[in-house]
Amino acid sequence: MYSTLLIAASLIAQPNLSASARSILASVPSSVISESVISESVIPEVRVDSSSESEAVLVASKSTSKKKSSRGSSVEPKVVTFKTEDGIELTANYFAPSEGKSRAPVAILVHDAGGDRGQMTLFAERLHRQGLAVLVPDFRGHGNSSTPKQNWDKLDKADREKLWSFAPRDLVAASRWIGGRREAHGSNITLVGFRAGCALAVYHAGRDSDVRAVVLVEPESEPELGFNLCREVERLGGLTTKVFTSRDKKDAAVTIQVGGTEANDGLQFIDIDLCKSKGEDLIYNNGVASDIAKWVKSIAFPKRGRR
Repeated sequence: MYSTLLIAASLIAQPNLSASARSILASVPSSVISESVISESVIPEVRVDSSSESEAVLVASKSTSKKKSSRGSSVEPKVVTFKTEDGIELTANYFAPSEGKSRAPVAILVHDAGGDRGQMTLFAERLHRQGLAVLVPDFRGHGNSSTPKQNWDKLDKADREKLWSFAPRDLVAASRWIGGRREAHGSNITLVGFRAGCALAVYHAGRDSDVRAVVLVEPESEPELGFNLCREVERLGGLTTKVFTSRDKKDAAVTIQVGGTEANDGLQFIDIDLCKSKGEDLIYNNGVASDIAKWVKSIAFPKRGRR
């Protein structure tokens, strides 16, 4: 499910396709076809079920490009800057929500240690399309928030751990910045962390009552860079949490889930989605990005019950 993209347009041109199957595909609404875009880096792989011509489908493999997603955002993010309590200036991408009568829920994305805000672009775009205000900062020493003295790529292991230990201040600054936006609902925040960013997201969530939910993408259960995710998840106290990870990292996800449940009197508040992945990071997987965005929307925009 996660690794495929259903498209109909190009299949019509296949020479071996029967007339009946061609007719079926020609009836597919153009609005459906336009939702699927094949970039130059995607090579379509055609599979036709000869036993049922009505189920002829073109399956295109997803793009493995890490520079940009195969579908661009309809709104270009605004590059913003803000300072932490200790005076560090951070650069971030801000995807402002469409104008509406009410303030939009917020999503703050936390990149991996050694990464930058660019690696979270696909997630940011999908979340923005679901109506959220999305902030994606470069944490200190990373991307455009790096300085000659604080540059992750030039630090040794000890200095990297020291630098990352101050990253919670960056997340506090990000939360305060977007909380001051008129169009953003600063008390309805979802944090989305990737790898080492997961522990940082959980650390902050356990200390910020404005956080409503947490998404952990490929989290590690072992202590890393001074943070212990399994210990921090105990502080969540039942906060809605979703883990998206690949099947080969299932054990780490289960360890986190069990630890959180046991520490909260048997309350099961951490759900796990195991995703198909062919050796690529899940943050570059279109299907995973869409599923995360839909899940966050269901939490951030709860449906009201009928009277």
